[in-house]
Amino acid sequence: MTIYTNLKDAHVYIFSHWVLDLLADKPNIVSIQGELVPYLVRSQRGKATAAYVKKIQSNKSSLAQSMTHTEDADAHDERSVFAFVAPANKYVERVNTVPQFYKVNRELPVQPVSDSTPWQPFQETNFIEDARERCPSKHAIGSACLIGPGLDMGAKSSIKKSVIGKHCKIGVGVKISHSVVLDYVNIGDGAVISNCTLCSGVQVGEKSKLTDTTVGHSFQIPPKTVCKGETKSVSTDNKWESSDY
Repeated sequence: MTIYTNLKDAHVYIFSHWVLDLLADKPNIVSIQGELVPYLVRSQRGKATAAYVKKIQSNKSSLAQSMTHTEDADAHDERSVFAFVAPANKYVERVNTVPQFYKVNRELPVQPVSDSTPWQPFQETNFIEDARERCPSKHAIGSACLIGPGLDMGAKSSIKKSVIGKHCKIGVGVKISHSVVLDYVNIGDGAVISNCTLCSGVQVGEKSKLTDTTVGHSFQIPPKTVCKGETKSVSTDNKWESSDY
């Protein structure tokens, strides 16, 4: 037996339909990683657990049947539990936090594409050349960028190593670097955006300076605002709400 300590759970699980019956019969199981998977692993060896699981397998609950398009989805099912270990040269990341979302968006444009890659080659979906043709400066957009359609970019502005969503409006003299900007974001003249994540619909006032900051959906940054290492979002009473990472 070989035990590894350098593997990370990607939290992607594929189960047979009868596992739904098991969960319905055992409502105390609330964690896939911490309870369900260990229980299924034990069922491969333990006689008592195996007998119980075999009984569950023979049931045909309405829940499991409603989620299958075949008459006998588990006719040849076994209680085997497998784990797939991705090769070291494959790109696998878990996106469950805003910083991780930022990291993956920054890394994807430079990842190689193969027949098994679940996204299109970025040269087919990247509107960087179209944006460059309409930009006042030929060198305004760096090569390691992913640009969505409909970018409106003012003179003397630059985008370096960033991902820009669709239909964003960037004013005059704006500097964006190492950032992820989602759809329909409006950035005012003279703003500086560095190492930030701006969600859809965000408006950044002119001459604002944002560093290491996450801005929530449709939040409005007033002009000449300076933020570093903060999270900005709209609260229920439309007042400013900020918190550190």
